[in-house]
Amino acid sequence: MDVAVLEKPKRKPARKIPPYLIYEVMDGKPIYYKGYKEVLSGEKTIDEIMPSSFFQVMIVSVIVRFLNLKLPKGFMVGTNESGLHLGKNVNFANDIQIIDKSLIKDFYSNKYLDIPPRIVIEVDTKADMGKFESPDEYFYRKTQKMLDFGVEKVIWVMTGTRKIMIAQNQKPWLIVDWNVEIEVMENIEFILIDLLKEEGIE
Repeated sequence: MDVAVLEKPKRKPARKIPPYLIYEVMDGKPIYYKGYKEVLSGEKTIDEIMPSSFFQVMIVSVIVRFLNLKLPKGFMVGTNESGLHLGKNVNFANDIQIIDKSLIKDFYSNKYLDIPPRIVIEVDTKADMGKFESPDEYFYRKTQKMLDFGVEKVIWVMTGTRKIMIAQNQKPWLIVDWNVEIEVMENIEFILIDLLKEEGIE
């Protein structure tokens, strides 16, 4: 009697994700832009997922303006998703970097910054959280890696919860409301809600 042999169904090869959808790289693994799956399916374009919201732009803008007025000479502000190279296979994007200019060896470099900024300020994130057990894991791991790299303080502004997280090594990490004064550096503090009100944003 002939016995029919059933062939296993062939798996479709995994679709290769193009490099332009990579937002960051952590521990050698790509972190994609939030919404990258919609780009792959044709529901959205890359231009629809990459830009920040208008509210996020306003927050970055008022903080950068404040810092440019308050920072002492010798420091500069990096913005516009500034790249940060922490080491092999670890590249992050930052909304705001406060950089000690005396540590810069090549002001004309077209590579990511490869020295620790003094301070990093982030406003939300464009990262897809699919590879993490929870959003907190992404925030905490990215923050700790920057602190281990030598960043003195990492400040996260969360627009959804109206909270700010302040992280430093050897100190408790704090989560406060937008109406609490935040110390960026010595003698430089701001209250985010007040900065927004000064710009007519409430």
